[in-house]
Amino acid sequence: MVKTQNFIWKKQQSSKIRETPFDNLFNGINNVFLGLCFIIVLYPLLYIIACSLSDPKAVIEHRVTFFPVNFDLTAYKAVFANKDIGLGYLNSVIYVALELLSACLFRCCWHIRFRAKNFMEENS
Repeated sequence: MVKTQNFIWKKQQSSKIRETPFDNLFNGINNVFLGLCFIIVLYPLLYIIACSLSDPKAVIEHRVTFFPVNFDLTAYKAVFANKDIGLGYLNSVIYVALELLSACLFRCCWHIRFRAKNFMEENS
C-alpha cells in the first residue's frame, strides 16, 4: 500500500524587518531616478525610429518628433541595397556563435577538471 502525503502550504510569514521612513524615501527617490534614466534612454530610440520611417525632407526640416511624418521607407531601401550590410550581419552572427561555443567549451573543461580533482581527493 502506497501512502500519499498531503502537503499543506503554509502562508509565508512576513519579514521581521520593517521599512523605515528613510527606506520609503530612498525607494521613492530611486524610482524617480530610474524613471528619468528610462525616459532619457527611450526618447532617442523613439526619435531614431521615427526619423527612419519619415520622409527625408521632414527630417532635414526638423519636423519629426515622436511620430513619423509622411511615412516613407527610402532609408531602409538605401540600407538594404548595400550588399555589405548582409555580410556584416553574417559576421556578427558568426562571432556570437563562436564566442558562445568557446565559452561553453572552456567552462565545461574547467568544471570537468575540478570535478575530477575533487573526485580524486575524495576517493584517495
